[in-house]
Amino acid sequence: MEEGHRAVSKYKMEDKVPLINAPTLVLGGTEDPFSFPRMKPLSDSIKGSETAIIKGGMVPVVDQMPEEFAKVVIDFLDKI
Repeated sequence: MEEGHRAVSKYKMEDKVPLINAPTLVLGGTEDPFSFPRMKPLSDSIKGSETAIIKGGMVPVVDQMPEEFAKVVIDFLDKI
């Protein structure tokens, strides 16, 4: 597990994100101290991406609020 965390920390996502050209949903929970503050900059880096915010969601938002998470993803997929 530790090696996985080190590998993720070394990966320079910022260099690759602008290359994304598929429909993209950037989703996060308001109580996630790691990803929520980076949602807008990430979305701004992906041309045409959409954002969705789940109020009260934390790091494990998909497990914590599965119905809300699924609705946001399904709504996005219905549009593309």
